[in-house]
Amino acid sequence: MPVMRPLCVVVGLMLAGRAAHAQSPRAGGPAPGDDPSSRVAVEGALSGNIARGFVDRELISARGILQAWSGPLGFYVQPYWLYGRVGTPMGKLTTDNEVYVRTGVFRALTGPLFAYGVTVYDRSVRRQIEHRNLAGAGLGVTLWQCKGSSLLSSVGVLHEVADYGGKLDKAPLLEDGREGGGLRNTARWSIRIYGRYKLADGKLNLLHDLIVIPSFRDPSDDYRVLFYGAIDAPIAKGFSARISADATREGLIVAGTKHDDLAITFGVAYKNEWPPKPPPK
Repeated sequence: MPVMRPLCVVVGLMLAGRAAHAQSPRAGGPAPGDDPSSRVAVEGALSGNIARGFVDRELISARGILQAWSGPLGFYVQPYWLYGRVGTPMGKLTTDNEVYVRTGVFRALTGPLFAYGVTVYDRSVRRQIEHRNLAGAGLGVTLWQCKGSSLLSSVGVLHEVADYGGKLDKAPLLEDGREGGGLRNTARWSIRIYGRYKLADGKLNLLHDLIVIPSFRDPSDDYRVLFYGAIDAPIAKGFSARISADATREGLIVAGTKHDDLAITFGVAYKNEWPPKPPPK
């Protein structure tokens, strides 16, 4: 048994590197109800792979969360970076260079109610998005909370500024026939359902996060659905084995790209927290 645990960790890291080439995590950040105590916490993961042969491939992905909570206020920053490259007879081809950064603040109101503000920046070579900025605010409610487990829901109003043109010689066409070049302003609304649960007397942690972001003008065609789910099994202090699923669907895309992405990964996560020091007696 002591030999199998390190072996599982190594295998998990290898599988995580192979599966990470799909869509980046766009859900799963912290939320009120996880832990009401004041603290600073960090979480990070790094994965990648390299292959040499008939086709050369390189891939690296990195994800982290920094969060701080004090009384009714909470703040977090969640960055993600993914880079992929494939060797061809004509030279190296970048398959993706994606950056995603989400920043949020929470403020507990009365009882289970809370308010939040959020900003999101992302760009993707694969999706032909030069940059996309999303910002807004909303209200939420903690539906259930008990011994480290919680379930909450929130709604919000957002404004998005996006440029699908990138640095191409000709602006790409979106699937609705319009050009993607130039800045595009879109008003959106959002619904989020988030849950975190401790199972088997704390030996397993289950998380799910579903976010739906349709536009006000054309919600049936211009929308995004983001889902993230994970199961953690503690290994040692701060480390846990993780199985996660990350799925996205975008209604309005550049013609020739995909609406859906799905990634199922196996790997290792690390998390540490620093609670405030108690006052001297």
